[in-house]
Amino acid sequence: MERNGGWRVAVTGLTVPSGRYTFHVGPLGTAADTAAYAGAYGNVNSVAVAAGAASFAAPPLAAGTYNVFLTAIAGGGGSGSELIASSLIYVHKNFQSGTYRIRSAFPTWYRLGPSRVDEEPPQGW
Repeated sequence: MERNGGWRVAVTGLTVPSGRYTFHVGPLGTAADTAAYAGAYGNVNSVAVAAGAASFAAPPLAAGTYNVFLTAIAGGGGSGSELIASSLIYVHKNFQSGTYRIRSAFPTWYRLGPSRVDEEPPQGW
């Protein structure tokens, strides 16, 4: 998934009871990681788990491999917490190589922007 986040992630085979949970995505695999978004208006980061399945919107993170952890929301009907995945991979935008190729075809005085990935300014979240 792209590092800008916002992509829908569907999870199946969950062993936690049905209810409302907060999903966290990050390197630690704990509740200290970044909370994912519910992807539904008004739910912020309260994701419904029903029949062992759920979906959430991924938060923006730097490119890399991350863990997915969920915790029950008090009063939401669910219980417990669990590390559910350890290989959610974030990547750079896949169209950038085409963008760099087009930019490098023009003279530098056009100032179209970086023509190689190492010319990009650092972007932190």
